[in-house]
Amino acid sequence: MADQIREKILFYLHYLYTADYVLFACAVVVFFLFLILTILLRNRAFLASLTLIFGLGLSVALGVYGFKFIDTHLRARQLSILNEQFLEASKSYVLDVSIKNLSNHDFVRCNINAKLFKEDPNANFIQAIRSYLLPLDKQDKTIDNLAIGESKTQRVNFKNFSQDGNISIILNSECF
Repeated sequence: MADQIREKILFYLHYLYTADYVLFACAVVVFFLFLILTILLRNRAFLASLTLIFGLGLSVALGVYGFKFIDTHLRARQLSILNEQFLEASKSYVLDVSIKNLSNHDFVRCNINAKLFKEDPNANFIQAIRSYLLPLDKQDKTIDNLAIGESKTQRVNFKNFSQDGNISIILNSECF
């Protein structure tokens, strides 16, 4: 678990753009400005606490939504499923996935994450959340060197898979 977290952090530090670092710096500056305002309002404890909570919330929101904005505009890409099939002989579920670079930059590395979920129309709210948080299976694939406007396909294979009931597929990608 710790190795996975370390690997993710090193991956992000190595592949982030300058805009990502500027966004992070803006979020930190906003937090410190609200922290200074909180120190100035220290004699009014309730107002100082509200200012600190608002500053923290604003900094986190700026970081999260700013990263999503940068990810969808600066690193634009299109991810689609070309073909899906269940192979009964090998008991595997195969997806052919296509990713296309729509941005103005070449991608050095793209990670594609595919997750399979079991859909149950009769499930209550807690069971639906549980099935979403705990997928049946997940696979990660990596594509290197995706040029501007280029499209590449990748085969994702879910082994030892038994097809029982409705299945949902969620695809995510990160390209840098």
